[in-house]
Amino acid sequence: MGGTNILRALKVAFDLKTGTRFKRIFLLTDGEVDNVRKIINVVKKNNNKARVHTFGIGSDCDRNLIMQTAIAGRGSFSFAMDNSPMLSG
Repeated sequence: MGGTNILRALKVAFDLKTGTRFKRIFLLTDGEVDNVRKIINVVKKNNNKARVHTFGIGSDCDRNLIMQTAIAGRGSFSFAMDNSPMLSG
């Protein structure tokens, strides 16, 4: 648990210069993190810079992280479970 540093990656994505274009960030994860509240707060603070869409993959992903981050980022969220045809080759 908590192996992926989503917070650092999001901060870099928010700070990237894209000229006048509004950014869209797509966050895909198959696990959990130990700093969900910090991630949500950073997304909410920066939702004027980018829209954040989230995708949870597999049954071990943190559903709260996926849903709340998308809501804070004014984006959408989706899930693909382990038995989903979306995950088959």
